[in-house]
Amino acid sequence: MLYKNCLNCGKKFYFDKYRLNDAKFCSRSCSAKYNYPLKKDGLIYDKHGKNHPMWTGGKVKNTQGYVLIYSPEHPFRSKAGYVREHRLIMEKFLGRFLLKSEVVHHLNEIKDDNQLENLELTTKKKHDENHGINSSLKYKNLRIQKICPLCNNIFSVPQSHSWIVCCSRKCSTLLRWKNGKSDFGR
Repeated sequence: MLYKNCLNCGKKFYFDKYRLNDAKFCSRSCSAKYNYPLKKDGLIYDKHGKNHPMWTGGKVKNTQGYVLIYSPEHPFRSKAGYVREHRLIMEKFLGRFLLKSEVVHHLNEIKDDNQLENLELTTKKKHDENHGINSSLKYKNLRIQKICPLCNNIFSVPQSHSWIVCCSRKCSTLLRWKNGKSDFGR
């Protein structure tokens, strides 16, 4: 059995042979207290926000392509404390916070082009119309009637699945083998 004295508290502790060179503390809490000593207002070395080694200045791009700015005091921030940059720019221009019903539209449809000349304040309904989204059709389950090219059965599919050609997987597989092509849907 191998023993050493803890660098923080001085207590003797047991360690395994493979840790001969790196065993310095009796516990994780002693390691933390030794490496990050506390002072009145918190840790000396705080790895949050600006002190984090991967800090990018509070500006990131999300998976949808929008630029996000770290703004933890903003009333409409995300759980992580970020707000979309185009909304912040419009709020600064107007001199007030945007309402939840207000939408900022990119005129050239480039999501990270946040120049004021490219931004337009609009409502959700007008924004959907700009992008060709009909909100009255969005909630209805509109269906399209089709005829299966293999068995001539009449079937219906939702409008969002208009790419489907066959009435069933069986017909789709048979048609695929018959034509020697890849996929016809369903």
